[in-house]
This record gives sequence, C-alpha cells and structure tokens, in this order.
Amino acid sequence: MIKRYQQLINEANHRLRRRYGTELKHMDGGAGSEMGSKYTQTVVFGADKLCWPNGGSDPACAAIPYSTLPKDAYGPLTDIDPRGFHNRPRYLNSGTVMGPVKDVRAIYQVAVEKVEKDHRGSLGDQFVFAEIFGEQEYQ
Repeated sequence: MIKRYQQLINEANHRLRRRYGTELKHMDGGAGSEMGSKYTQTVVFGADKLCWPNGGSDPACAAIPYSTLPKDAYGPLTDIDPRGFHNRPRYLNSGTVMGPVKDVRAIYQVAVEKVEKDHRGSLGDQFVFAEIFGEQEYQ
C-alpha cells in the first residue's frame, strides 16, 4: 500500500510540474536555493464514481479533474453510465486518506474551520472535504 501511495504521489507531482512548472526555492537555513516544483501533492483521498452529497453544479462535482485511468477503462460505456457502474472514479471520497500526518492535519484543520465558521457540521465529512477539494480545483 505504501509503494502504491508513493507511486501515486510521484505521478501526481510529475503532472503538477508539467502543468505549472518550477520555481526557485530557498533551502532551509539559508544554504542556497534550487529549482523545485511550484506545487506538490502529498495527500491522497479515495476516489468515488459518483459525486455525492454535493449538487452537480457545485465545484465539488463540476471542477474536479478527470480520472487518470484510460478513457475506455470500462469499455464503450465508460463515463456515460448514469448509475455510475462504468464511470472512472474521480470524485473525492472522504473514507480513505493517506499522507504525512502534518499535511493531513492541515486539511482537517481547514475542514474544522469550515464546520465552525460556515456551520457545515450537519452536512457531514464527505460534503465538507469534497467542498474543500472543489474550491481548490476551481481556483
């Protein structure tokens, strides 16, 4: 499982580097600088075939990138099955999360702030985490 996580992170960071490029990063302690990815990913959530409980026009559903699985992964009905059986997973599922504790904790802190400030507590964790992901992708 750890090897799969590391592979997913490496692939995601390669895509981010291709899309957004690199920038000069200053090393801790003033020991110089080096080129590094402008954005990196360290946390992975599980993926779902259907977007729920958020509405279809909500950024949690509408702004999410397409799956990296092949476009014909489930045959000719891939991504057009209204029941979702043949859809490639792409929507956040809050039931599974992996990453460094420091980074996961930061995401959970944003979720707690949303629940407390925006009164999202009654909507459930799936709604809140999908909303955070959707807002990130929409920007």
